Amino acid sequence: MGNVPPSPRRNTVVVAGAIILVLALVGLAGGVAYLLARGVGRPPLRVVLRAKGRATPEQQQALLDALTRRAARLGARSQVRVDQQGRIIVSVWRGDDRQVAKSLSAPGRLVFVHIPRAYTPEIQRDEQTGRETTWFTDRAGKEAPTRRVLAEAPVIVTGADLKTNARVIPDPSTREPEVAIEFTPEGADKFYRFTRTHRGQYLAIVLDGTVISAPVIRAAIRDRAIIEGGFASGSEAQDLANLLNAGSLPLEVEVESVHGSAPPP
Repeated sequence: MGNVPPSPRRNTVVVAGAIILVLALVGLAGGVAYLLARGVGRPPLRVVLRAKGRATPEQQQALLDALTRRAARLGARSQVRVDQQGRIIVSVWRGDDRQVAKSLSAPGRLVFVHIPRAYTPEIQRDEQTGRETTWFTDRAGKEAPTRRVLAEAPVIVTGADLKTNARVIPDPSTREPEVAIEFTPEGADKFYRFTRTHRGQYLAIVLDGTVISAPVIRAAIRDRAIIEGGFASGSEAQDLANLLNAGSLPLEVEVESVHGSAPPP
């Protein structure tokens, strides 16, 4: 007997089965990637925090609420709880854990201040990282301590005057990351009254005592502004946006420890 040619029907079934198998593998790979992005299947980063000093129950609850908002913006999944020793345990699942502890524990106090005319901001840019550092000189051209300058600088608006919609956008010319912010109606009125009467003068945007930008006022600004911090990366700018959107902490906290896995709740 001669060789019997394969049935066209059988070939069709085999090809269809192979296609289904390939699609199933592609779907499985996509599902695995999605689960990994969500933090499923790997341990979270656990940050142990403790409030400095005594706190009232209302302050403690406000602190937990603020940390919960921060943690939610930092990771695909997060958990905030208090253990029997009064420590705050924050567990975060995310791809980059390097800045988590710093982002959680930073006070997050943002202020816009008016730089006195006796001082001029000076900016130095790191050519490798792109990060900018700001300091001040006096009328004689000598460096003035930043702490002294800020102590003499009246506050214009604070982080409480911002809406919780800060976002990272690219600079139209350089494509470097910037943080776009928007003021509340009350904050917009205060900022507009100040910028309208202080054109040509400097203000500084200060986060937790560090000057992140010191622009000159060129026009009256009402409801929106841009923070050009000379960020080293887009993720650094995003960390700032997350911090502003979550709000400042009502109490100072200290990081007791950082671990690669979390205990069961």
